[in-house]
Amino acid sequence: MRSPTNTRILIVDDHFIARKGLIGSLSAEPDIEIVAEANNGFQAVEMFVLHRPDLVLMDVRLPLQDGVQAARTIRNDHPQARIAMLTVSDAEEDILGAIDAGVVGYLPKSVEREQLLTAIHRLAEGGEYFAPEIEAKLRSTNRVSLTKRETEVLTQIVKGRSNKEIGYDLGIAEPTVRLHLTHLFKKLHVMDRTQAAMVAVQRGLVRTE
Repeated sequence: MRSPTNTRILIVDDHFIARKGLIGSLSAEPDIEIVAEANNGFQAVEMFVLHRPDLVLMDVRLPLQDGVQAARTIRNDHPQARIAMLTVSDAEEDILGAIDAGVVGYLPKSVEREQLLTAIHRLAEGGEYFAPEIEAKLRSTNRVSLTKRETEVLTQIVKGRSNKEIGYDLGIAEPTVRLHLTHLFKKLHVMDRTQAAMVAVQRGLVRTE
């Protein structure tokens, strides 16, 4: 019997051998359960709705509907969905598109097994994981990988809201707001909310209308 603490994963890849190899490798882990697989973007959406996995590992380049659009479709209807891209593509367009779609991770298919497991565990705990080479590419394009919630918090900071006001507006507890601020300061390489607001405006990270 599977433990209720298992991470339930949906694997999406149109390459049969790659998909089955990944399923076989991850299924060997006692705390991971592969609940479904899909070979195109439309099927990924269907399998997500049917199985409601804890995490989706999805390729970017898929037939019928690509991974970025599939991620966007899933998160539009299920904003709590946690999706990470596992792909050969390191194209800036794909990385930025995936981030805009709300993914919480992006890894190359060349990733070592232990690094992939580390990423899965971090993602399962509510964190995010962007491979070092992806983070480097983001830095070179002057972009940072903010989650949707972090962007919402940053927008509130730019508006001059207090932690209490941010929590009320977003429907989250103040300790959660402080946790998001900690992550934001680290990602933006700033020391306080004033610097964070300045960087956000200067780099166009939030809409100021």
